[in-house]
Amino acid sequence: MGLIASLITVPAGSATADGSQGSAAAAHTSEVQAASTGTGYWMLDDDGEVYAFGDAEDLGDATRFATSSGFAGLIPTVTGQGYWILTRSGFLLEFGDAADHGNPRDQRAGSSLFSSAIATPSGLGLWAFTADGQVIALGDATHHGDLTGLSINGEIVDAALTPSGGG
Repeated sequence: MGLIASLITVPAGSATADGSQGSAAAAHTSEVQAASTGTGYWMLDDDGEVYAFGDAEDLGDATRFATSSGFAGLIPTVTGQGYWILTRSGFLLEFGDAADHGNPRDQRAGSSLFSSAIATPSGLGLWAFTADGQVIALGDATHHGDLTGLSINGEIVDAALTPSGGG
């Protein structure tokens, strides 16, 4: 099982995972996201299971949506009260206060798998990225360009928001 790494924080006062769950999660982790308070985080494994630690609340998982292509990532909402899970095939699943922005796969050109996504600073949209460099803007996200049509040496594996939050 591969590791997809990111960090996201969740608000204080949320549910806490027990120690036995922690050791199981570490063996199959696909992604890590920290909570907004910095005192908790979520882990997503390759099977779609979400593990909550510290102040991170367990809001559900994507195991019933298991897919042969796997999962691209867990993207927290700006409030820390929800998250999206993006499958590599481009389905976007909502948990907690994460809004439905549609599925990135519906706007993708070609069949490249998705590799990551990031929420907009407002929390009203997100950018989803494919392994071949396409950028799909959802909600209030603005498309600033992508690598479509360019020859790249390898796959896009992750993305980060600029300090200004504008792309």
